[in-house]
Amino acid sequence: MIAELITETVQQEETDMKKYITFISCFIVLCGLLGCTDERWLENGGTAENAGGLPIEFVMDFAPITPSSRADAQIGEKTEFVNGDIIQVVANFYKENKNDPSVPELMEDKSVCCILTYQNTGDGMGKWVNNSGIPLYWPWDADNASFSAFYYPGFNGVLDIENNKTLPVLLDSLDVTTDPLMTKEVEVSYGNAVHLTFNHKCTRLVLTDLDVVTGGASYSKLWLENTGIKTEEQKNAFQLELKEDNSETSPNGKYLFDFQFVKKEDSNNRVLIGGETIDITDDSKALVLFLPPGDYSKVSLTRRFGRPLFSWENVEKLKDLKEGFSYTVSLEDLLGNIIIDDDEEWWTDEEYIPTEDDKEFNLQDFLNCIGDGNSYSYRRDGEEIVVLQEVDNNYLLLMENIDFKNYNFESVDVEGTTTLDGNGHFFKNVRKNVFGTVNGHILNLGITDSNADEVSLQSGAYQFGILARESRGNVDGIRLNNISINVTELKGKGPFVVGSLVGNNLTSPMTNVEMNNIKVEVNASVDGEVLMMGGLVGQNGDGASLENVSMFGDDKISVTNNAELKNGNVYTGGLVGVSASSIINCKVRVDVDAGEATGLYVYTGGLVGSMRNPNDTPIIFRDSHNEGEIRGGICNGIIDPNNSGTVASTGHSATGGLIGYSLNSDIYNCMVSGKVSSEIEESTIIGGVYPEYYTIGGIAGAVRKVEGKDSPFMEKNSVYAELNISTVANTNNVFVGWLAGVAPKILSDDDTYHNVCFVNTDFDKIGREDDSSPTGNEDSGL
Repeated sequence: MIAELITETVQQEETDMKKYITFISCFIVLCGLLGCTDERWLENGGTAENAGGLPIEFVMDFAPITPSSRADAQIGEKTEFVNGDIIQVVANFYKENKNDPSVPELMEDKSVCCILTYQNTGDGMGKWVNNSGIPLYWPWDADNASFSAFYYPGFNGVLDIENNKTLPVLLDSLDVTTDPLMTKEVEVSYGNAVHLTFNHKCTRLVLTDLDVVTGGASYSKLWLENTGIKTEEQKNAFQLELKEDNSETSPNGKYLFDFQFVKKEDSNNRVLIGGETIDITDDSKALVLFLPPGDYSKVSLTRRFGRPLFSWENVEKLKDLKEGFSYTVSLEDLLGNIIIDDDEEWWTDEEYIPTEDDKEFNLQDFLNCIGDGNSYSYRRDGEEIVVLQEVDNNYLLLMENIDFKNYNFESVDVEGTTTLDGNGHFFKNVRKNVFGTVNGHILNLGITDSNADEVSLQSGAYQFGILARESRGNVDGIRLNNISINVTELKGKGPFVVGSLVGNNLTSPMTNVEMNNIKVEVNASVDGEVLMMGGLVGQNGDGASLENVSMFGDDKISVTNNAELKNGNVYTGGLVGVSASSIINCKVRVDVDAGEATGLYVYTGGLVGSMRNPNDTPIIFRDSHNEGEIRGGICNGIIDPNNSGTVASTGHSATGGLIGYSLNSDIYNCMVSGKVSSEIEESTIIGGVYPEYYTIGGIAGAVRKVEGKDSPFMEKNSVYAELNISTVANTNNVFVGWLAGVAPKILSDDDTYHNVCFVNTDFDKIGREDDSSPTGNEDSGL
């Protein structure tokens, strides 16, 4: 069975290799290796004439990995040299041995170690350029020579006999699509071309179907620890050494490369190798790891800093992974060997600082250090307590739980170069937004037991979230527990944007959020303007998708909107008020009550008030669930003040179990349960039209398409929710359907879209079939 799970791909095939033939001037040299013990920069060179030798012709080949699986085909790899690539070359020259003609004599002081830099621009296009001053040429009296070479991206320092070894280089230290490449030593007669084929030194392991073991969570990088072998035998880095052979067979000092896999432990004395995740298809990812050859039948996969994820054992087929091979493994097929690790112990919220003894801790100084990207510590009884540790350039690791004690403080901005990694720690007793704008990254942070009970949204501060008013950077791995937000004042023009975590998520994805006992309320009124509120985020901008939101406790999320906006737009969602980006794999329990909210457009959804994308390509809403009670609010049309018999703007209230109003959004593989209802105010026809209308649906209140574009999809959705609507439903201005209140006619096709209602209902699938597109305001209605 295991043999069927793995695809082996031999890297040794030489067919279809991309050849690079270059004539090397006799003074070709090396620029060197990153991480050398001595980085020396050599410039200028000689010519073949003053060196007294013949130029050397090189033919460079790659041994590619043959794409033999969906993962291999998507990964890509290095198949050609590009401008600026550097290779390290060793050359040894031999002459006739007068004492024993059958054994060539190594020429004294002629062995060379140098680097060649590929130039693919200008007059030297397609050539290897030597600027180092170290000559490489055929000596006139040589009979033959031996050559070998090494390549790894980013190296630009020099190896020589005195400085002959690089520092250990982690196999995951660079964002590359190749492992170290090295040629075998080849022997060449005088004047002939030197044909070098670069072969892979690592084995490549590709893990597909990650979602079956991650619960749908998205990780850009994971770390592997080989737990099946002794720690002293574990390797995760390499070194390249230049050696001089002074044996009897090479008395004059033959140069040769010695490539070794070595161990480089982290701060916790663990030997980890990182792997990058890539997209295999639109909804599937794979993890790619370059590993030293060996036994990987028992391993552990972790998140950053050793946070456990899953492990496997007794996978016999992975017992002998070979150099130059690629192995593709489906984790779904390996489930019988996989153990899902519980990381609850990683989140720690038991001990907090400051304590009574922490007189020198200063909350504002701590926040300022985050804003500046600096470490922070203080002293307790003469001992240094490290709170923020800078583990890398502007990468801050939180080492303690922080009790804000409901103190007031000045919010700070997080710079774009800064990453704050909470490391499983919490902030608690926070009374206002910790940050103004997050331009950098916030990871692995919890916020608990925090209450912002009198929030005022006004000029200069129209957005609110307990973490930040707005975010432009990645927010990932967040845990929210016992959070209460109550907006009691709306002043100014807005738009007003509120969520429990972030008000406005502008340009970057938010991923992997866990929630429990969250309450967000708005109890305020304003004339006109826009209010966007969600249980997590007020608004997602273009490119700011939301992925992988889940519950981790027994309590629900509660979103209550009592705002009165006389002529404005009111968007209320269990997670997001308005989203211009995709929402994927969000499975929660939310009650949303906008029954007391009023406005011109009132859009209410169990997960999002409005999915809104006027662009050509639809955004995606998929693999998401909600269990809860949803109640929509009342819309108010606007009567022409100069003509009381004319409707100036028609009001629209759209309520859905998952989405209130959807414009150009594909909705599939979603589920809703609970109840969906809406407050409905009877209308009187004015000037031949109704000033207001209502659309209510089990999945979406309204589904609309963009003018001139195909209808969006609604496919494989399941409705377990009861539609609790009064008898006025499906009159001239109230439209109710167990799938959607209003939608294009094509979505009624059962054979194509396979949407199913699992509760008894008298409502049709779609309350009103309508193929028109909104005009003018993109939120306008029929």
